[in-house]
Amino acid sequence: MKTSAEYLALSQRYRILKLKRQNTVERDFIEALEDSYYTLSKSAQVLTHFKAVLAGVRKPDATCQHPDKQ
Repeated sequence: MKTSAEYLALSQRYRILKLKRQNTVERDFIEALEDSYYTLSKSAQVLTHFKAVLAGVRKPDATCQHPDKQ
């Protein structure tokens, strides 16, 4: 899997390519690629954030008892 920045760079590359095309069919196809890579970039950001949140969540210690059970 690529990083968010790599996906974003690909999206920008296709955006530039799209703007250079005159043929509407080509432009539409390239725009779909641009949008897909942009979505992948945002998804990678969310996934990275979610992984960081999960890593920060501590699992309960098995030796710790619930206050009601003491």
